[in-house]
Amino acid sequence: MRVAVIGAGSWGTTVAALAARANPTTLWARRPELASMINTEAVNADYLPGHRLPYGLRATSDLDDCIQGAEAVVMGVPSHGYRAVLEQLATTLPTSTPILSLTKGIEQRTTMRMTEVIAEVAPEHDHRRIHEIQQAGDGRAQVLGGLADDPQGERVARQGTPFDVLERDVPAGEAARGISARQLDGTRRQG
Repeated sequence: MRVAVIGAGSWGTTVAALAARANPTTLWARRPELASMINTEAVNADYLPGHRLPYGLRATSDLDDCIQGAEAVVMGVPSHGYRAVLEQLATTLPTSTPILSLTKGIEQRTTMRMTEVIAEVAPEHDHRRIHEIQQAGDGRAQVLGGLADDPQGERVARQGTPFDVLERDVPAGEAARGISARQLDGTRRQG
């Protein structure tokens, strides 16, 4: 499965490095010089100094190149720039491609969560293929809801990543308050 990770900050780069262990993975960096550093030196000194990246991880500063042939897209763009980047992607991203959002917080202008921004910017996108990944209180990450209907998205979440996959959707209010999978009795299975 080919994975595209959009956003080469610390969280996006970390998830891209984990995904690259089991899948061909391309990381989009806003700045061409950062993409070049990742490709030639296998490091992201700007956001993950001192950490080597897998040589199988490829970086680019061209969004279309990044998502070309991707079977899943992981969005790791900060909330303040999320909508603008997504608007560029929405015109070429197939509506059946799973989107996993890493971005925490809400869009300031609208107070929407990023999954809601995706639904608004790309209303034709299959809503069953839009997922949210949040950091749990114990430092692990959890994929919030919907993966039972999206085996391809679940496969991305499970392969080479330390994500907890929830069996059912987590209500938006619970997710926003940071309730971890452990607090939702009977809803968690280990990835």
